[in-house]
Amino acid sequence: MNNVSPNADFYSNSNSSILDQAVPLKGASHADVVRYTIKVPTQFAECFGVLVDGSKVPLAHKRQFVGWSSRDAKRSLLFESGDYRIEARIDPSDEVGRASPGNISGIEQQPMAGAQQTKLEVAAERCRQYIAIDGGVLSIPAA
Repeated sequence: MNNVSPNADFYSNSNSSILDQAVPLKGASHADVVRYTIKVPTQFAECFGVLVDGSKVPLAHKRQFVGWSSRDAKRSLLFESGDYRIEARIDPSDEVGRASPGNISGIEQQPMAGAQQTKLEVAAERCRQYIAIDGGVLSIPAA
């Protein structure tokens, strides 16, 4: 018996579609991902989608991955696409996350600081921190 609401199915499909358009995988769809993994091979971390058969698929443009919030099951992955930052929240305990490929419970898109905000305005806002792909700390304004 499936205990997932129709809304959870809608959002899980929508999340995959958004990621396929904004941060595509190389030769696969985010809808086919069972989990996401991060590897730190040398200087910069990379994000991979792991498929049902266990194969790891990189992003089509690996530099779109800019950070992550933790290595726990409940975490966020941070990407850049055009003038936007895209946060993919992963939570297998959430209703939408359980029904969603890769356990993505939600997607948040926000414009990157630039013309809309000065550096002082960005610094004044509450920030969320991520582990940057180079191992440093990346802070972005909270939505």
